[in-house]
Amino acid sequence: MNLLMKPLVRLMGRMKYKQKLYLMALAVIVPFSLLAVYWIQDIEDDSRRMRIGRESLLVHDALVQLYGDIQIHRDFAGRVSADPAAVQEKRKELQAGIDTKLAALGHVLRQTNAPDSVTEDWRAVSAYWNESTRAETAMSPAEAVSAHSKALSVIYAMMIRTAERSGLGHSADPATARLAEAALTKLPVVISQADDLRTAAASELSLGAEALSSRVKQPADEAVSKLLQLREGTLKQIPEPQTQQRLNQALESAVSAFAVLSAKRPAPAFEAGLTRLDKEQLDSLSREAVKKVYDVYAEYSRLLDDTLKQRAARLKSGKIVVVLFVIAGQLASILLFTAVYKTVIGSVAELKRVSRRIASGDLSARVRLHARDELREVETAFNRVIDSFDQTMSERKLEEEQMRHKAYYDALTGLPNRFLLQDRLRTAISHASRQGGMLAVLFIDLDGFKHINDTLGHRTGDMLLHAIAGRLRSRLRESDTVSRVGGDEFIILLPDLSERQVAAYVARKLVDEMSKAFVFEGQELFVSASVGISLYPGDGTDSDTLLQKADSAMYQVKSNGKNNVQLIDNEDKGGVQQKLNLENELRIALDKGQFHVVYQPIVGAESGTLAGVEALLRWNHPRRGLLYPADFMEVAQQSGLIVRMDEYTLAAACRQMKGWKDGLGWNVPVSVNLCLHPEWRGRLADKVSELLAASGLHADQLVVEFTENRVFQNLDETLHILKSLRLLGVRILLDDFGTGFSSFTYLKKLPIDGLKIDRTFVKDIPHGLKDSAITASTVTLAKQLHMRVVAEGVETEEQLQYLKQIGCGEIQGYIVSKPETAGVIASRFR
Repeated sequence: MNLLMKPLVRLMGRMKYKQKLYLMALAVIVPFSLLAVYWIQDIEDDSRRMRIGRESLLVHDALVQLYGDIQIHRDFAGRVSADPAAVQEKRKELQAGIDTKLAALGHVLRQTNAPDSVTEDWRAVSAYWNESTRAETAMSPAEAVSAHSKALSVIYAMMIRTAERSGLGHSADPATARLAEAALTKLPVVISQADDLRTAAASELSLGAEALSSRVKQPADEAVSKLLQLREGTLKQIPEPQTQQRLNQALESAVSAFAVLSAKRPAPAFEAGLTRLDKEQLDSLSREAVKKVYDVYAEYSRLLDDTLKQRAARLKSGKIVVVLFVIAGQLASILLFTAVYKTVIGSVAELKRVSRRIASGDLSARVRLHARDELREVETAFNRVIDSFDQTMSERKLEEEQMRHKAYYDALTGLPNRFLLQDRLRTAISHASRQGGMLAVLFIDLDGFKHINDTLGHRTGDMLLHAIAGRLRSRLRESDTVSRVGGDEFIILLPDLSERQVAAYVARKLVDEMSKAFVFEGQELFVSASVGISLYPGDGTDSDTLLQKADSAMYQVKSNGKNNVQLIDNEDKGGVQQKLNLENELRIALDKGQFHVVYQPIVGAESGTLAGVEALLRWNHPRRGLLYPADFMEVAQQSGLIVRMDEYTLAAACRQMKGWKDGLGWNVPVSVNLCLHPEWRGRLADKVSELLAASGLHADQLVVEFTENRVFQNLDETLHILKSLRLLGVRILLDDFGTGFSSFTYLKKLPIDGLKIDRTFVKDIPHGLKDSAITASTVTLAKQLHMRVVAEGVETEEQLQYLKQIGCGEIQGYIVSKPETAGVIASRFR
């Protein structure tokens, strides 16, 4: 055994696992396949034998039928002189049937590929038959009988050879062998003996014998013996009771028929001492005996054919079972070796895969084997090595990351330092250069930080810087960079800007954020910020220039009073610096109360009585004098200061109207034009409710006006705001109607109480036909919708008369009064 194992072990050692498994699979599958082929071939051989047996049985049946018909025809040939007409008619009928059966037998022989010897015998039978059926004048009855006998002899020989060719007598199945022996071997002998008996009976009749001779009794005796042997030998092989009973009845009937003519069991008539044979009786008894033999053969032939069919079906099923068994075995083998492949080769492949990932730097890779055998120990050891190596590399990477963080990030705030800022700035400049974009650098210096740091200590100062860094980060985009470059200095990089004003807007927002209190341990601390701005490419095309100019702009803010925003002045393209200055002045004006409210009356067009007043905001600028909303409204809206202005106007108007109501008994509404700024989202109705409560004014005495352009910019949000105001009871007018996105569909959806016709349509009436038509249509539309309609900017008597003519309900303009203080309005309409 060792002598065989050593070379096998060496061979396996030189082979890969895949080759080993292939070799093992071949060692199992090939013998198994060969055995399956042997089984299938054996089944095929049995099936072929069954096919030959059935073909032989088919030929044998045809021979037996032909044998019987020729026997009958021979009997008529011997009686040609008796009743010639009837005999001749019967002979013709039999002859036609025999001719058909001979032709059918030839067809069967050709179909079953019968041997040449059998085919030659068929030709001989055909020749004898043709010879025996020649005209009566050409052949005597004796010669005809002799020709018939020769044909029968050849047919009998063919039956014997067909039985031998079938091979059924040697079948491995005992039942098949016994049935084949009975049907194909023994019964032909009985048929031959019946033929001898019939021949002897015919001879006895022709000689006029008066008693049964041995020539009749001997064939009958032998036939009885054969039939009894058949019964004893085959009935036990038949399992079905009905078939067994049917065959037994046929055998009993045949035995009885032959027993009448037998010396062993004479019929009762002969036992009674019958001394003379009846000619007709003998003929009838011999014919009946022959018929019974053929009946027995028919039963045996049918039973044998059924047995062969069943055997063939079993062989076919067996073949299918073998094929399925082979397929199942092959599949089981494939599955088995696939499983082995996954546990062995798959494990090796997993080790290779993890090794490659580790070699590429992925230390998170781990071996995961499905095996629970010795390879599991390899997995454990391999993973331990990886864990150890990963821990070492992680520690080294952490050290490198800490060193890199110290090199590029501020230790106190965690913000990028000057080195990382310059790297990102150079990258942003390169990107902007390729894309033709714009970026901004914001240089921020904290006002008052040194005082806090000196008085409250460095710990508080560090906490404040950390909080400032967090506040700055929270107000900027993810793509923006906030860096700390000094004690209280921060630089912000704003890439991908759409226009210059965005940088100023962001800077102003940051200044506002820095002005809010920082709370530490219950103590509020306040600082402000001075912000200098430089822009790429207008202020410079490299990082150093942009940083230097932003620094210079920041020092300009410091020198001009701090807490402000300053663009580096390169001719102030687009008036950005002017807008920044105006925004700063607006903030100061709101803080110092430089705004006041004036009122313009709204009267009935026909009656001239006071129908309401509109509150309008004015700015008492310390240097430029009285400013109107057109001078500052754009900057107020862009900066968001418009919200504070609207609050101021609303509060003043509500207080004044409450005073007029209490003092003069006025019960007319006051109108305030509000801006739908995003900061009002979700809180405008609350603020209006709060101001109404503070002033004591009823909601139905307040009219809120919104310009058409602002309403349709965000219709869904506007609808929500308008519905909230209507729930309070506040009335709503759509101002500047016709100058924006006028739509009947939207007008139907809006919860408004009236329209104000813009002055651009009123100024040219009644001479301007188009303006007159638009104004008249607007008035008609408002009346049809049961809305209040006010014409603005009415200045002449012609305008007033036309508005009366078209049915305009209310007017507002210089023909009534210019905007005045509350005292002037009160004295004029007292």
